[in-house]
Amino acid sequence: MVAGLGGILIAPIVALNPVAYSMFIVPALAATLVGNFRSIWLTVVAGIAIGALQAETTNLQATFDWFPRAGMAEAIPLLLILVFLVFKGRPLPDRGSIVRQRLGHAPRPERIVAPALLAVAVAVVALMVTGGSYRAAIITSIIFAVIALSQVVVTGYTGQVSLAQLTLAGVGAYSVSVLNTHLGIPFPFAPLIGALFAMVIGIVIGLPALRVRGLPLTVVTLALAVFFEAFWFRNPQLNGGVAGAPVDTPRVFGIDLGIGAGEGYPRLAFALMCLAVLVAVALGVAGLRRSRLGTDMLAVRANERSAAASGINVPRTKLAAFAIGAFLAGLAGSLMAYQQTLATPEPFTVFLGITLFAIMYIAGITSVTGASWPGSSRRAVCCSCSSTDSCTSVTTTR
Repeated sequence: MVAGLGGILIAPIVALNPVAYSMFIVPALAATLVGNFRSIWLTVVAGIAIGALQAETTNLQATFDWFPRAGMAEAIPLLLILVFLVFKGRPLPDRGSIVRQRLGHAPRPERIVAPALLAVAVAVVALMVTGGSYRAAIITSIIFAVIALSQVVVTGYTGQVSLAQLTLAGVGAYSVSVLNTHLGIPFPFAPLIGALFAMVIGIVIGLPALRVRGLPLTVVTLALAVFFEAFWFRNPQLNGGVAGAPVDTPRVFGIDLGIGAGEGYPRLAFALMCLAVLVAVALGVAGLRRSRLGTDMLAVRANERSAAASGINVPRTKLAAFAIGAFLAGLAGSLMAYQQTLATPEPFTVFLGITLFAIMYIAGITSVTGASWPGSSRRAVCCSCSSTDSCTSVTTTR
């Protein structure tokens, strides 16, 4: 009833738009976060402050030519959340508190070479015997599998919920466009630099994770996704806006690796390039699970206080997870840009990112195979018992 009343009150001010009204949840969550989901007065004051600041940014956009024309209103909740969580968030649960969370089974890959060769052989045959829309669908699945692997590192291994992985992919895609058109940096250096830039953004996202987890961290990633979509992806001042930002055709030693056009679309060379990236990323994520850092990530996911007591650097482990996940997402975004021959905002919307996270979670967000075949699972295999029954791991911190 209260939410419906809010919609009625704002209807005369904001035109009826399903996307805009759905995104009102971001400043609302920011205000509620300031009130720590408990204090009514702090929540009300924060909500009024956010509304006033957003109204002032709209006034500044109409008054000064130098002021950015898009994204500043969306930046207010994000900045408020970041400042509040970094300085006010609680780093660990209180002594004696009980932490209840689902711990998905993250198997340690023991045999990698044979399954990898078999999977590559099947993928190559599928790409060679198909064409047109069927091959394009396989290519899209390969690219999204790379994004899913980035989610495996952040959420599956480290237990940090991020709804911004698809947004980080968009950062990589638009970075490639800027590097190509404005700086003249060719393939393969452009996608690698774009992925590094996405990694920097991922580390910024991970800063609040040093003090909080769970819902507050999810709010941060959601706010960042909304901000980047409005400020960068749909801003014609920074790129082509809705029309898209052009991306050069990838070439190595004069060999055309582009997706092509006309009857040859999509070209097999581009499909094999995407498959090679997926194989490299999958082997890297599997190797990460077998490494010391991967073990530290699982320990942090299970119990941060126990991990710290055993000598694990929890902040460094969290930031490493966000950095690696963001780099992989940025790499996938570059492939999406090459696939479309330009970077457009539609593939990187907030709602699509949330939907993609749900699909990854169901398919198996804690394993490389689950990420490589998103959507193939009909039921969620849950917890360390690997059964389809619901179970909960209970850890008591002492």
